[in-house]
Amino acid sequence: MKIKLVNGVTVSVSDEEGQKVLKFDQPVRVIALDPTEASYIGASLYRSKRITLLPHLVSLVELGFFRTPRTFRDVKTELTRLNLKATSGTVTMCLAALVHKGVLSRTGKRRHYAYASAISLR
Repeated sequence: MKIKLVNGVTVSVSDEEGQKVLKFDQPVRVIALDPTEASYIGASLYRSKRITLLPHLVSLVELGFFRTPRTFRDVKTELTRLNLKATSGTVTMCLAALVHKGVLSRTGKRRHYAYASAISLR
């Protein structure tokens, strides 16, 4: 996952030998993140020893699945295609959490939302 920050620095998150590593494209001592950037990087660093749905949804964001607005049905179909079984309630709660954290944006009316990536990826 790569993200270009508002201040022009590009941050990439990689998985090396089971550890998450942040890499910057230029030397930094201190870096300020806006809340959206902080939420997105935090979500991409999230790890759990048990399989949960949230990291898989974050991966879909990183892979660009949400570049175009996606309906709940689109998301559920993609999760099924990836062999991930989750109840509709679980998917809804995870999508709402990513909206709340600023990783995804949501448009439309209740029961007819479309979800899209809230920040641009390179």
